[in-house]
Amino acid sequence: MADRKRRWGDRLDGYWVRDIDPLHVVMPHIYNRRTEGEVYLLQEFDVTNLLKYIEKQNKKHPEYKTTVFHALLFGIGKIIYHRPLLNRFISAGRTYQRYDISIGFLVKKEFSDTSEEAMLNEVVKPDWTLDGLSSYIHSKVTTARSGQENSSEDTVAVLAKLPRPLLSFAAWLIRTLSTYGKLPRVVWDGDINYTTVLCTNLGSIKAPAVYHHLNEYGTASIIVAVGTMQKKPIFDNQGKYLETRDVIEIGITIDERIADGFYFAKSLRILDKLLENPALFEKKIEEAIDD
Repeated sequence: MADRKRRWGDRLDGYWVRDIDPLHVVMPHIYNRRTEGEVYLLQEFDVTNLLKYIEKQNKKHPEYKTTVFHALLFGIGKIIYHRPLLNRFISAGRTYQRYDISIGFLVKKEFSDTSEEAMLNEVVKPDWTLDGLSSYIHSKVTTARSGQENSSEDTVAVLAKLPRPLLSFAAWLIRTLSTYGKLPRVVWDGDINYTTVLCTNLGSIKAPAVYHHLNEYGTASIIVAVGTMQKKPIFDNQGKYLETRDVIEIGITIDERIADGFYFAKSLRILDKLLENPALFEKKIEEAIDD
């Protein structure tokens, strides 16, 4: 989509979708704030097979480690690639389709209470496999923890030095320009609030999955919170113990104005199939998974 010719009404980060059904034309004007269209989902995923697969893969490349979070990022990228309505956002009453698929998340520079966080906003590459994504994320996290800032973090650092009245005015101006797609790229480029999906890995700090609110600032229509992994006993219909499985809870918040519930539910089946059959992680993101 990046090569699509821009028309009047398009933005730098997406084009105006004109051919949508009347309901989705009207909804953004009835529920004109992203937080008014929030839908919450807390779902448990079985990662037992995935953990076994990751253990084998990590023996092949000891210089970097593939993690469950990497696998979930890959799964999210694949879902969005094959379910493009999830790559939309609504601003100023209009629905836009992004030119790229992007995933944003925060990285703790150190695991301490006073440590700063770095923002990573990564464009998903269609030819990634899980191994390729893991290698890429490992290098980006290493760079982020080295203290190198992106343009968005530079902007935040400048704003933080302003007197309170000027900061309030600057924040209002940025939000207004952002709403109408007039904000210069240098301001939002690298900002995780301008991604397809904003992810938070709460499991890395031993915290449970949560429902994270959507933000009015930016364009992210989906937020995913990954919780800690747990052991779960499995029983049959008569209550007889069968086995113990590794599961992980994921909290998902979605702006329901971009698509309907049926579309969301069907999209999650892609992740289920990946986790059931981890060998599918060796296929590229652009390669479809048979239903």
